[in-house]
Amino acid sequence: MGLCLQLRMLLWKNFLLRKRQKFRLVVELLWPLFLFLILMWVRTKGLRENISECHFTPKALPSVGQVPFIQSFLCSFNNTCHATEKEAQIDGSNLQASRADSLVRELSTMFGQRLVDQDLDAAESVVADLNRLASLVQGITSRQVQVKGVLSVPELVNSTSWIKEEIFRQNISLDENAVDSLITAKFAPQNFSLGHLLLLQENRSLVLCDTQLMTSVIQVQSAVVDQLCRLSAVELDALANIMRESLTAAGTYQQLVQYVESNLDQSLSWSDWNSMRNLSVQVWQDFTSLQNYTKAMSDLAVMSSQYTYLADEMVANNVSRLETGDCHVQLLPVR
Repeated sequence: MGLCLQLRMLLWKNFLLRKRQKFRLVVELLWPLFLFLILMWVRTKGLRENISECHFTPKALPSVGQVPFIQSFLCSFNNTCHATEKEAQIDGSNLQASRADSLVRELSTMFGQRLVDQDLDAAESVVADLNRLASLVQGITSRQVQVKGVLSVPELVNSTSWIKEEIFRQNISLDENAVDSLITAKFAPQNFSLGHLLLLQENRSLVLCDTQLMTSVIQVQSAVVDQLCRLSAVELDALANIMRESLTAAGTYQQLVQYVESNLDQSLSWSDWNSMRNLSVQVWQDFTSLQNYTKAMSDLAVMSSQYTYLADEMVANNVSRLETGDCHVQLLPVR
């Protein structure tokens, strides 16, 4: 069968189908016309909106400087659409002359003048001491390190004779031998667990009457522990107040230093710690005296007062939210 005959037979078949199904023929003719009429109607309703060109603020590159580079991102984070390219331009000279960039340059100059090689060596020693202390704490918490050492009561207090006189003056039920044992005792805090401290707050008698525990903690005879166990709550409070008032800051600090160093098996670089403390004080004083820092603090104070006023106005006018434009702030009342 030739090509012409096949085409003629196909057209004859389609003609017979359309002739027998007149409704289908009408739909196939009108449906495309209906769709085009809808498109023409939409175009005549004026729904089209002409949008002009949109220019975004360009971001500064790191070559301008790290602070201006960060500022350009923060100050144009919302990507505001500008009508002209000129409005979207960013002034790099303003970024370089900003207060933040000037403050960073002043800090760089200040640290360059303050820090010397000796300060860097001291900082390395302090960091090494902190690492050793962190390792000690980790070993204690994981029970891999056995804490040792004691604190001497005579070295902690200001005067043992004053403690003795106060105990007798307040008629605390302790004999002279027990008092002498307490003021010359050695205190081993590692034998006192956290559970004992919690129990001491709830029921002191259970802890103070534990002869084995108390003799290991304060290292006194069991007879002294028995007398402590028989003390009333008022007497225990009076004894605790006497010991607390007799403690000295210098003695406590020295004893704690010796206690820590005995567990580290080496002394800490306290001279370097003191050097870093003095350097920190000097750096802070220099920082607070910088001109840009004082101006920034003044600006923050002004901004704080303005925000406080704005918050008061929002409350007074029953405003729930703010809408900000490019150059104004619009207060929206609660609906």
